[in-house]
Amino acid sequence: MNFYRLWQMFKLNFHMTASSRGSWLKKKGIFAECGEPVRYQIHSIPLCPELIKIGNNVNISSGASLIVHDATHLIYNCLPGKKQKLKEYVNPIQIGDNVFVGAKAVIMGGVKVGSNVIIAAGAVVTKDLEDGGIYGGIPARRIGDTEKFWEKREAGKLPTINSNAHLSREEIDNAWSFFENQRK
Repeated sequence: MNFYRLWQMFKLNFHMTASSRGSWLKKKGIFAECGEPVRYQIHSIPLCPELIKIGNNVNISSGASLIVHDATHLIYNCLPGKKQKLKEYVNPIQIGDNVFVGAKAVIMGGVKVGSNVIIAAGAVVTKDLEDGGIYGGIPARRIGDTEKFWEKREAGKLPTINSNAHLSREEIDNAWSFFENQRK
């Protein structure tokens, strides 16, 4: 890791909120493109961020990974009898507008994430994702539709809270009630 990259990571961690980290990344031009607002909950900068474009109204949750390179060339280059040395493989990532990337999701290089997309926690995205879908699994596949999801949320069919910093007794009771009613 070069000094400049280390310094960027150090400075990133002075920003306490996901919104302020997103604004700082945009201001410093870390990514090839970075829209507004971007909420960046990760506390590190991916390798080769110049190969990543992020649209408007994007949330990248903690533990998510944006991987635009691989290191398999290191193995190949140590194989006996190989005369040609391979270079490191890279492939950009493009994330559209209105995208939620769940905790510990992985987006691999060469992927274009459409707009109005939700990527579930832990999903591994290896292929392009079409607009308007909810994707989950390994590898990620379409498991739902964002319009239907928003309709459920608007109808109040899921438990909600005002702020994740402090839950009221009513919000806690409502969440547990919903949880228990799902199992009846």
